[in-house]
Amino acid sequence: MQDAAKVFDREEMDSAVKNLREEERILVQEAKDEATNNLLVTTTMMENQIIRVTSAHEKDKMEMKSAISEIEKILKGLKDELIKLMNEVNRKAKEEMEKMVKMITEAQRKEMEKLLDDMERKLRKETEAKIRKMTLMFLFVLLPFIIIIMCVRAF
Repeated sequence: MQDAAKVFDREEMDSAVKNLREEERILVQEAKDEATNNLLVTTTMMENQIIRVTSAHEKDKMEMKSAISEIEKILKGLKDELIKLMNEVNRKAKEEMEKMVKMITEAQRKEMEKLLDDMERKLRKETEAKIRKMTLMFLFVLLPFIIIIMCVRAF
């Protein structure tokens, strides 16, 4: 029975770890997809800026400097957003892992309590059986012997 419970707990833990890994994979994929979409948008914006920079090169160097600084701001914003996304993914994965650890720990605690209760019940039954055995031995073996000795002394 204990082996079955351990196998069940192991399967439950394996399933929980598998689910956690799948959730982490999904979160990472979502972060990658979002970053890819942002990168595509940024690339398009950069292409537009580059076109504007090349056409403005001959017209106005000040406009070109403004476009370059805008590109730098976009790149910095993209980098910051990507860092935020990865931190969020890591935070969510860590929270999920902590939840799973708590669930596993709680399951193990409950299993240990059940095992202790079972052991206590078994020990109690064994003790009660020994007490009954000793009582019966006293009643049917020692008590008659003591009565016989007392009768012999009395005569």
